Amino acid sequence: MMAARALLSPVAFGAHALIVNREGKVLLARHSYKGGWSLPGGGVDRGEPAEAAMLREMKEELGGVTSKPPVFIGLYTRKAGWATNLIALYRLDEAARVRKTESTSAHVMLPQD
Repeated sequence: MMAARALLSPVAFGAHALIVNREGKVLLARHSYKGGWSLPGGGVDRGEPAEAAMLREMKEELGGVTSKPPVFIGLYTRKAGWATNLIALYRLDEAARVRKTESTSAHVMLPQD
């Protein structure tokens, strides 16, 4: 019964970061595969801790970020078609990018005044 329920109502687990720099500005990412701006992050692999997944995604999407230790904010859900996304959200304070990414799949914006 549980397997049938999982097929009828799948859940994807993701981890994202609310990255705030010393000036209080929030870092947003724009991906080539979806429209608009969003918090950087992505999927959590099977057996991977959510915080480790979030840090991995920051390295993949942004080329790495230095910050104070991540602070867990909470778990959030959202419907995405017939599936449900479960998102672990972390806050990274006093963040700075280590280096710019060469990836064409993510464009990073730090909102200016």
